[in-house]
Amino acid sequence: YWRDWSSDVCSSDLKGCENGEFESDLTICLSPCADELFVADFFNHRIQVFQASTGAYLRTYGSQLGWSDLVQNTYYRYPRAIYVTEDDKLYVAISDTNTIHHLVTIYVLRASDGSIIRRYESHAINTINCIHVSNGIMHVLDSGVGCIHHIREADGVCLRSIGSKQDSISRFEIVEFTFDYPIGLYVTDKEVIVADTYNNRILGFECKMEGISLPEVMPDMITIS
Repeated sequence: YWRDWSSDVCSSDLKGCENGEFESDLTICLSPCADELFVADFFNHRIQVFQASTGAYLRTYGSQLGWSDLVQNTYYRYPRAIYVTEDDKLYVAISDTNTIHHLVTIYVLRASDGSIIRRYESHAINTINCIHVSNGIMHVLDSGVGCIHHIREADGVCLRSIGSKQDSISRFEIVEFTFDYPIGLYVTDKEVIVADTYNNRILGFECKMEGISLPEVMPDMITIS
């Protein structure tokens, strides 16, 4: 391997809740504006930050000891998907099956200090396994129903969905396609690339967000606070 991002903190078993230790289901993202690696530590309900070039532990957002800090840090409860942008924003997708009616939340935090900027909530999205943000659009991969939603940051409107029409939260443009538990997503200026896991394939779609007409009635599936 190339580098161990926790070897300077823990020399043996890396499973745990101390700094530099993890508890299964990890998601990572490199910051485009700093030498930092962000790790979503799912079962420890926190985000750990390391220096990308050396692996040195830098800081933690959320609970320091598992469940102990969840009242003050609800936006770190079961963090599954994360994304960091060039303007110092950290997007954290929470898919907590323990909430009533399976509420899914996307928090927008300040990447440098963890302070909250805004949040998006939806009962229509099932499980967010990946998120990519570009040009004011959140590209959300809903692995639970096999669908990709393109959500406008400004007002939470879903502009387009790729996947099952029945499970789509978009009322505007729907591209029907069958995914079987997609868990990988990457977005460029021209296309959306998806890892369609159980279908054993990688798919690419044209990333067309402009020129989509919107009806007068906006959807109420996503709320912003």
